[in-house]
Amino acid sequence: MPEYNKELAYQQGVSLIITVPGETGKLEQLVQSFLINNSHHPVEMIIVDHSATPDPEKMIIKYNACAFFMHIQADPGYAYALSNNYAAGKAIYPNLLFLKHDFFFTSDILPEAVKKLKASSLDPSLSLNKQFFSLEQDSQDGPGGASLFCQRADFEAAGGFDENGDDCMAKHFSRLSDRSSGPVNSMSPGVGLQMNDLISTFKPFNPDRPVVSLHVPKTAGTAFRTVLKSWYKDHLLMHYPDISLQEADNFADLRPGQCLHGHFNRGKGFAIEDFAGKNPHDQANIITMLRNPYKMIVSLFLYYKYQAPDAVIEKSILTDQRPQSFKNFFNRFLDSKHYLFSYLLRTAPLSAENIDHYLGQYTFIGLQEELEKSVVLLARLLGKKPLKPLQKNISDYSKDDIPDLEGLAREVFVDEYRLYDRVKNILNG
Repeated sequence: MPEYNKELAYQQGVSLIITVPGETGKLEQLVQSFLINNSHHPVEMIIVDHSATPDPEKMIIKYNACAFFMHIQADPGYAYALSNNYAAGKAIYPNLLFLKHDFFFTSDILPEAVKKLKASSLDPSLSLNKQFFSLEQDSQDGPGGASLFCQRADFEAAGGFDENGDDCMAKHFSRLSDRSSGPVNSMSPGVGLQMNDLISTFKPFNPDRPVVSLHVPKTAGTAFRTVLKSWYKDHLLMHYPDISLQEADNFADLRPGQCLHGHFNRGKGFAIEDFAGKNPHDQANIITMLRNPYKMIVSLFLYYKYQAPDAVIEKSILTDQRPQSFKNFFNRFLDSKHYLFSYLLRTAPLSAENIDHYLGQYTFIGLQEELEKSVVLLARLLGKKPLKPLQKNISDYSKDDIPDLEGLAREVFVDEYRLYDRVKNILNG
C-alpha cells in the first residue's frame, strides 16, 4: 500500500470506546450488531470493563478474529468519566466513538459519520468550534447518553469528560459541548436502545393499522397526549365519552396513520372492545401508559380533593364529596373493585405463565415513572422522532398526610402489580 494511502486509512480510523458496568449481558449484542452492519475500516474496539467478571474477556476471545480489541480492566469504583478519558488516551485512531454497552447498531453509519466529521473540520465557519456528534436519533435535547462521536484532538482540547461531574453520560456530553463552544449535533440514527425484550414481548407495530392509545387516568396522560400531538398533529383524535369529547364514534372511522387517544372504561360501559370489536389488538396498534398502582390512588385522591370539577365528583363511584382523609378514600377505593383493568384490554387473572401472552396484545406499554425512556422506546417502535415530554400535573404530597400503604395495595391489587412489575422489568432490563 502506498504511503499516502496508509496515512489516509489512519485518518479515517475509528476507536470505539465501550463502557461496561457491572452487568455485561448486552455487550456481546452490541459487538455483534456492529460487526454485522459495519463496512468501515480501520476500527478498533476498546472495552472499558468495570464488571470484575471474566465475561468481557470471553467475548473478546470469541470475536478476536473479526476485529481488533483492547481490553481495559477498570476498577469497579472508578467514575466512568475517568475510565473513558483514560481509554481515549490509549486509542490508536484520531476519531473516537463513545458508546454505552446496552446499545446496538441499526445501520452501517460509520462511513457517513466519518465523512461528515471530516467535512465539519474543514469548514471555515466551524473552525472555532469543536465538533461533537451523536449517532442517536434526533432529539430536542441532544444525545441521551448512547453515543458521542468526535475527533480525539477536539476531545482532548475540550478537556475530555469532567472527572468531577455526574456519571450520567448525557450530562457529560452536555458539559463537554458547553466547554467546546458548540452543541452536540445529531446525525441520522445509527445506534439504538437494546429492545430485545420489547420486540419479543409486545406485538409488532403494523403501519397499516391505526394506533389506539388507552389513557389510564393519573398516568401522565396530559404529558403523553402532548407527545402524541407532536407526532400525529391533525391525525390525533380524542376519545373521551365521559366528558362528551368523542371525535371518532366507532372504529370504522379510523384510518392508518391516525391515532385515537382517550378513555376506555369497561365499568362505565365504553370498553375498548365495545369500540373496536372482540379482538381490538387485531384491529389496531394498542398502546398505553401505566403507573405504580398505589401512587395512582394517591394521585387520584389529591385530584379529587383539590382539582376535580364538581361534576366529576358527582359522577364518581369513589366518593360523593371532596375527600379529606386519605385512609377513608383508600378504603373506599379497595371496596369499589374499580381499577386499572377497567381501562385496559379485557383479561382473566394474570399469572407468571400468561402475563407475556397478555402483553403480546399491545404494541407498547410504558410507565409514568419512566416517561422519557418510554417515549424514546415508543418512538423507535413507531418510527417517530423522540421527544422529551413535559411533566404536567405533578402532585405535591407535602401538604397532605399520606401514609405508606403500598404493601396493602400489593396484597389487594395482585394482577395490577403483576402487570406493572413485568413492564418495569422489561423497560429496565
